Amino acid sequence: MILRAIQPLAEKPVDHPWLAGFLKQLRQEDLSPMTVRGYESDLQSFLRWYESRVLEQLTIADVMNYWRHLGVCRA
Repeated sequence: MILRAIQPLAEKPVDHPWLAGFLKQLRQEDLSPMTVRGYESDLQSFLRWYESRVLEQLTIADVMNYWRHLGVCRA
């Protein structure tokens, strides 16, 4: 398995109420601080890409487009 380094947040963090609650739950479950930081970094990147505050409108097509976006950006 190849682990990638967790990058510092390069852009302004997204202020999303769902994200704050999710990260709080991860901390309560006693996950490693580095694990929580990794989740936060990845979810911040996704939320910046998604640009919508309504996660209930997220579709499988959105997820697939983000997956393709990651492939293009990291290639």
